[in-house]
Amino acid sequence: MGSGRSKSGERLSGKTGPPAVDLSEVVIPPAFRCPISLDLMKDPVILSTGITYDRQSIERWLDDGNHICPVTKQPLQSSELVPNYSLLRVIQRWCVDHPSAGIERIPTPRVPASRSQVAEMLSQVEIASRRGSPPSFATAVDRIRLLARENERNRRCAVGAGSGAALTAALAAFCERFAEAEGDVEPNAAVEAALAAAAAVMPLDAEACSRVWTRSCMRRLGRVLQGGSLEGRKNATSFLRAVLEDEVEVANNRKILESTPALVEGLARAVREPICPSATKASLTSIFRMASASDQIASRVVDSGLVPVLLETLAECERGVCEKVLAVLDLACACREGRKRACENALAVPVLVKKVLRVSEASTELAVSVLWRLCKGARDDAVVTEALSMGVFQKLLLLLQLGCGERTKEKATDLLKMMNAYRDRGDCVDSGDFKEVKRP
Repeated sequence: MGSGRSKSGERLSGKTGPPAVDLSEVVIPPAFRCPISLDLMKDPVILSTGITYDRQSIERWLDDGNHICPVTKQPLQSSELVPNYSLLRVIQRWCVDHPSAGIERIPTPRVPASRSQVAEMLSQVEIASRRGSPPSFATAVDRIRLLARENERNRRCAVGAGSGAALTAALAAFCERFAEAEGDVEPNAAVEAALAAAAAVMPLDAEACSRVWTRSCMRRLGRVLQGGSLEGRKNATSFLRAVLEDEVEVANNRKILESTPALVEGLARAVREPICPSATKASLTSIFRMASASDQIASRVVDSGLVPVLLETLAECERGVCEKVLAVLDLACACREGRKRACENALAVPVLVKKVLRVSEASTELAVSVLWRLCKGARDDAVVTEALSMGVFQKLLLLLQLGCGERTKEKATDLLKMMNAYRDRGDCVDSGDFKEVKRP
């Protein structure tokens, strides 16, 4: 058996800091090295070809889409990795025998989750959802969360075992059982635990999302969004965004959404009282998808008092949030009350004009659409003249010159016609508004 020499203490001990002593003369037995990384193996596993590798290295190899053994080049009959406990014990003894060289003993790695283990845990979740108490259901789903959060390997195993669909089916069954328990705290806490488990195995596939289209489940989600813990509300926003991703499902279940006002109220609260950037974006996306499917929900968004909040958010926000805010605002201003609320806000016209040609192509088109709705639906010329004084006329001319979508072109042209009669009143332009404009 040949020998190799360690170049650094990092490979031997797994530490990132400098070694306590010079390890340049320490000989690592070749059988202890991973054939891929050439480092000391910390979790040796046997591939189907009989060759032993360090788990992290061979999993990365398999994740890259390789289906052959790195050493023998033989096709793999199975991707199952079997722990080589015998070699691990020998490596651990060798580490213990070399303490003077600064080599630390490798801890015994935790056994990764198996599909059969996950399947058993999901079976307990299903039983608890139909017959157990809220605390027992919360405990069952929390086991899935803890397993998936432990490491990426376990998360992939949980996802591959169908945890997403199983969790959403169990959530729907649990919500149906406790549909009448309006004021009980325990069911809400259990639902929050289920949402946390679902967040650990995201993204959810179409089958998983289809399970929760029930009135009882949506109402319970609304309660969590309205009055749950911060973590529960955050998980509820991301969960609902995933469920609403399928436009066909949203259209087919429009009646359920319309009968659950707590969803809009809870999402509006997440925008009004931000939890975190991801929750704000998820809430805006969900509001847009629901309002797009129903005029009733769009009116509810306006009634929630969200229009002035959106305008204030629009004044200072990053690109991703800006586009989502403008999209919701455009829907809200499609109705008379939404336009009225916007026109009553002093920020409306200045901030909308400012976003034209400033953030992104999508933001420009949405800002023009909202301005068009406000000017078209205004009872007097106040909105038109204010927009004109903010320099929107030149911006619209430049937009048409640079090129834009057909619908935006029609709205921009219509706005120019409305403003042309008032141009003698003068307008102003902030040269900074054009500094990032580029001709295509």
